[in-house]
Amino acid sequence: MNRRKSLRVMFSLWTLGTFLVICLPSIFWISREMLDLRRSFAERYSGQRASDIRNRTIQRMKSDLSSCFQLAESPAVRTWLKNEFDPTARAQAFGTFDAFSRNMENTPAVYAVVSSSLRYYLKNEFQSLISKNNPVDDWYFRSLSRSERFMLDIDYDPALDLTRFWINVPVHETAGGTSAGAQYTDTLGVVGTGLDISVFLRTMLEIDLEGSFITFFNARGIIMAYQNVQYINRNTIFSLLDLPSERTALSNLMQTAKNATAPVYTLPSLSVEHRGTRYHASLAWIPLIDWYALVFIDTSAIISFERFLPLIGTISAALITLFVTMLVFTNRRLIRPIVRLSSVMTRMQGGDLEVRAQATGRDEIGELALACNAMADEIQGYTSRLEEMVRKRTEELVRKNHEMVDSISYARLIQSGMLPKRSRIAHRISDHSIIWRPRDIVSGDFYWYKEVEESLYLAVVDCTGHGVPGAFMTMTANAVLDHIIWYLNDDPAAMLMELDRLMRTTLNQDEASEAQSNDGLDIALVMIQPGRQTLVYSGARIPLFYLHEGTIELIRGDRQSIGYTNTEQVLSFSAHEIHYTPGDRIFISTDGLFDQTGGEKQKPFGTTRFGELILETASLDLEGQRNRILMELDRHSAEDGQLDDITVVALALP
Repeated sequence: MNRRKSLRVMFSLWTLGTFLVICLPSIFWISREMLDLRRSFAERYSGQRASDIRNRTIQRMKSDLSSCFQLAESPAVRTWLKNEFDPTARAQAFGTFDAFSRNMENTPAVYAVVSSSLRYYLKNEFQSLISKNNPVDDWYFRSLSRSERFMLDIDYDPALDLTRFWINVPVHETAGGTSAGAQYTDTLGVVGTGLDISVFLRTMLEIDLEGSFITFFNARGIIMAYQNVQYINRNTIFSLLDLPSERTALSNLMQTAKNATAPVYTLPSLSVEHRGTRYHASLAWIPLIDWYALVFIDTSAIISFERFLPLIGTISAALITLFVTMLVFTNRRLIRPIVRLSSVMTRMQGGDLEVRAQATGRDEIGELALACNAMADEIQGYTSRLEEMVRKRTEELVRKNHEMVDSISYARLIQSGMLPKRSRIAHRISDHSIIWRPRDIVSGDFYWYKEVEESLYLAVVDCTGHGVPGAFMTMTANAVLDHIIWYLNDDPAAMLMELDRLMRTTLNQDEASEAQSNDGLDIALVMIQPGRQTLVYSGARIPLFYLHEGTIELIRGDRQSIGYTNTEQVLSFSAHEIHYTPGDRIFISTDGLFDQTGGEKQKPFGTTRFGELILETASLDLEGQRNRILMELDRHSAEDGQLDDITVVALALP
């Protein structure tokens, strides 16, 4: 039976013998030098650590304060504080609060108090009324009475182990501009946020020296952050010091640090004894929050290497001797076999699964070579099976993809069949053109045309989404319009109101609390009466371009969409009546054209450019104008590709 030779035992014995003969005297010398270096290292390290804590804490607090000042100076917030119950102002202000919260660490909630009503809002929800008789609300009145631009409150919750840093910023109505010399004439309210700085403090408490620690305490000495949470808000910093003389010295240093006027000064430090252990301590005052940070360094744990330069020669000689003796052994018994084994593994990694390692030794490397060969056998088997599985899965995915594309392509045929036929429109409006370009195979845009007696109705609709979801919405909206036209066909504005009601009912969005979706549409609806030569337009966000005698007029729709759950009241729409001359042209387009970005500066196509293009091509027939619009659009979006569904309908008024 062959006995395995253990490389671990052989290497350990060889290293131990060399260490005892060569390195032991050097280690004894170094240990004596370490005792003299501890104090100097402790002084420098604790001072640097205290300075770093002070600077990082001030930087963190200044960053949070700067963000809160920007929030208080926001025009949207000021407008809402002046008009608390204005839904538009409230929505813009709450959106500003949400953006502020997302940009801050840990996404803190924003609060606001409106001075005119003393109503307190938190997380965009009304909470309570502020009262002078309620001690809990004292912070608000103290914030207003201070001459500073802000007020800070800090509290610690032992149950949740959270330290919150409250920033309260009064919002004033200013006169004379927003410069530093502006005079405050009225208080609109107070805004701010409560920041959880527990993680920040715990990070600051971490120290990489065993037996050393850091504590934060306020001006009264009450501990605000410490490695033992039972001390927080219950004990003072003086309870950590064993000797009365050291407590007095710390109290004097606190006053010295607080009264220092120079921007840079040497941090005060002292030697203290805590629980029988001697520490070197450095103190730093954090003026922004009136806290102190005290760094305790256990001098017995300090080992400095800065004064070891005279020992380099001795250590180098010892290490070189050790290295040479070990090299002979490791090169023959370890390095060469490992290089051969590494070469085999590299070839396996490159795909050569036929190569095998030579197991010549009876030690760990020989066993590793055998294990490598066994692993190669398994990998070769796994690879064959995996390739077969991948081939089958790929065939299945290709089949399913073809089925999906075929289904959506058939859905396009159905959606195209829903659109009015060009020949039907040409029966009453001979000169017209249409661009219907889905971003995907099916579209969330559609156009609609009906004739009721002598009146002609044309609509261009942009539903929520695109692709398959948008296509489903177009089918619903088309059916609802077909339903409305038979009993309400003399007032486009009233038709849009009815469309809003029926869409929310159809989609079960009439009750926002029970709705499972929030979908809707934008629309431009035109009623043309050729006998009277009048046109009536009503729109929800989709504008109408009217070309008359070489001038273009942009008539914008109402800034409200149809069908969404967040509608708080019954919508009303404007009706724009135009007395036209036969041959005048109208153009209606969804925002997919206006919002399409392109060019070097990635700017949108825009309504202005669209109107200029209409005037530029006014001498062409509508089909010629259609081709020019498509050419300009393709040139504009050449690199970006189409971003949204696009629908443009143009016609010459009969």
